[in-house]
Amino acid sequence: MEFNELLKKSRVEHGMTQQQVADKIGIDKSTYCGYETGKRQPDPRRIVQIAKALGVSPNVFFDGENEKAPILSVDSTGEKISVNELTDILLKLGFITQDADLSDSDLRFLISVGEVIRSWFAQRK
Repeated sequence: MEFNELLKKSRVEHGMTQQQVADKIGIDKSTYCGYETGKRQPDPRRIVQIAKALGVSPNVFFDGENEKAPILSVDSTGEKISVNELTDILLKLGFITQDADLSDSDLRFLISVGEVIRSWFAQRK
C-alpha cells in the first residue's frame, strides 16, 4: 500500500474523521485531505505528529506494520520498542509531558543514548 492509503486506513481504523486528525495536529482539513489523496506529502515531523494523533507508530505509514511497529533496538537480543512504548516510558519517568512531540532527531538522540547505556552495562559484566 502507498503512504496515503495506509494513512486513510489507519485513521478509519481508529474511528477518526479527517477534521479530527487535522485539528489534533493543527492544520487545515484540506491539507490533511491532500495527504490522504496523495496530492500532498507531509514532512517526516508531520508524519510523527499524525502518528501520535492516531496513537500508532510512524512505521505504520511506511511498511504497513501494526501499531506496535518496532523502531528502536533496546538490547543485544534484538528486542524492539515502538514510538508509543518509548513515549509511555519517558512519560512515566517524568522526562516529557503528555503533549511532547518526539521528532526524528529526538529519536536518533535516544537511540544513541540507548547505545551508551547498553555499552555501560555490558562492560560491568
